[in-house]
Amino acid sequence: MTNNLKSISHRVTKVSLISMMMVMLIFAIVFNIAVHLTENHGSVQRLSIVGTHYLHNLTGQEVVKAGPLITLYPDFYSLPESFSRRIAPEWIGTQTIHFEDDTEFAVYAEHIAVGDKVQVAYAIENTDLIEWTDEQFFIFSFGFIISGLIIFGVVGAFTYKATKAICLPLQQLSDELNNSTTNDFSPIQVEGKQSKELVDTLTALNLYRQRIKLLVEREAAFTRYVSHELRTPMTVIKGRLGLLKRLNKSAIDSQLMRISKALAQMEELTQTFLFLARGEQQVTTEVLLDQAFVEQAVVDLHNPLMNKSTALVVRVNEPVSLAAHEVLISAVIKNLTNNSLNYTVDGKVVVEVEANQLRVSDDGIGLEKSSNDMEGFGIGLQIVRDICAKYHWQFYIKNNSGKGCTATIKF
Repeated sequence: MTNNLKSISHRVTKVSLISMMMVMLIFAIVFNIAVHLTENHGSVQRLSIVGTHYLHNLTGQEVVKAGPLITLYPDFYSLPESFSRRIAPEWIGTQTIHFEDDTEFAVYAEHIAVGDKVQVAYAIENTDLIEWTDEQFFIFSFGFIISGLIIFGVVGAFTYKATKAICLPLQQLSDELNNSTTNDFSPIQVEGKQSKELVDTLTALNLYRQRIKLLVEREAAFTRYVSHELRTPMTVIKGRLGLLKRLNKSAIDSQLMRISKALAQMEELTQTFLFLARGEQQVTTEVLLDQAFVEQAVVDLHNPLMNKSTALVVRVNEPVSLAAHEVLISAVIKNLTNNSLNYTVDGKVVVEVEANQLRVSDDGIGLEKSSNDMEGFGIGLQIVRDICAKYHWQFYIKNNSGKGCTATIKF
């Protein structure tokens, strides 16, 4: 997806070039229209000045050739038929007439006195002889286009170079963010000419990184403090349990067993939280996920099954070797299994390992009818999600087609 994205410099250059092309096109059209209007206006204006001089000196009823360009006609009926059918007999003034053969003439008409008679006389000028020919206009237009393309290329190169220089700090900022490590929260600095917007972005980004750093440090400190505070009373409890067991009183044996299990769960939970909090600093080893490992992970969950008549089946069809800490792998297996047991009564829970995946399925009440108030549901699955995110494993859970649901982790 990101490979198809264009840089800011590319987009700015593209917009600039398109804008320049539109300006050049509009300018060429306007220039073409202006040249023709200027030629026509100049011819008509010149004829209105020169024509009135020639017409006032006209004394007879003959057509007079006043020069190589201008011909004088004493009245309407002396005009050539090609002109008389385009001009009204009473019309006076100046205009330009275009013919089908692409020739162009300027016509000037005014009232003159010939003897005792006042009549409309005409002066007609062949403007083709003094205006640009098609070849001349083509040569000029071609030169205009070539010079425009040269300017187009120079401005385009300058725009691209300028936008590259403007975007260089942004590219450096992107590289700094991509190359920074997980625990690197040092202020980001970029070189080159910086804009106000970039400085504001850098300032906000560095402040945000500092806040993240404080939160990470606070979380790490909290984890250390909690683990220390939990381990201290657990050590005391373990010591007192050892003393009580030496008394060999059957009345307190069942209570001692429950305290021992609760203590073991607290130790395991604390150790899991610590490994999650340490992140990438924790060194991992290869762990073989085989039948013995899975059974050991769920061995403490067998006793609760006695009262619920729920069968727990462990099936490892293909052992999987994982680069992860065994405490976290055990936590994943135990939490998924315990979650299924909590929602299954008089049924069966199957823990299965095959083809680089772990699957825990049950025939319980399913996801829709699950109650978050039941012990172990919320925090257990959240721990599983956090561990999967740590090792980039895929985790999802869905209802079965019949009863219950299946949780799957793809390693």
